[in-house]
Amino acid sequence: SWRTLKSLGEEKVWALVRSSLLYLSWALLFFLMPSPTLQGVYIFISIPVLYLGQQLVAYTGETVLITHTILTSFGVILGAVAWEFYFHASGLVMSTVLFVLYLLLARATYVFVPQTSQVRLVASVLVALCSVELYIAILYLPFHYTVIGFLAFLAFYLIWLFTYYWQYGVLTFARVKFYLLISAILAFGLLLATPWQLVS
Repeated sequence: SWRTLKSLGEEKVWALVRSSLLYLSWALLFFLMPSPTLQGVYIFISIPVLYLGQQLVAYTGETVLITHTILTSFGVILGAVAWEFYFHASGLVMSTVLFVLYLLLARATYVFVPQTSQVRLVASVLVALCSVELYIAILYLPFHYTVIGFLAFLAFYLIWLFTYYWQYGVLTFARVKFYLLISAILAFGLLLATPWQLVS
């Protein structure tokens, strides 16, 4: 894997960032498992996933990058919401941490898009800012942290994906409508299945 990274040149640093964030996401999800049995099953299932993620770190295909982003962002966001839920962490601190993680993840996955470094950086900052704003708003919903985490994940994923396609010049109205519809169906189904409660 290190030989693969050495062949990447300037992209080596961002490839390392992508791999590090994937491992961070894996660790956060591991500690959220409610029982030792589920933790063992999780480790058994995730070993081939982590192995493939490391072997494909230099791969620039869209499917690999999107899958990597989904797995990483879901674990990071759910872990952040759980930290606030269980430890009542400062909202300012968690928002800052999430902004940094969003920024690093977006910039690391945009490294292969056909744009200049300045455009990639601006796009990454935009994704991070919008995602954190929506994350803060979603925190006020009276749901369990898993539901809040999933909704925050959907928000980040849509913003990241639209910005990704925009940089390739293939962001169309039909594509936006399709992903918004799928996300709305997922969110609506999740809200219907979730018991509402008042938060004092």
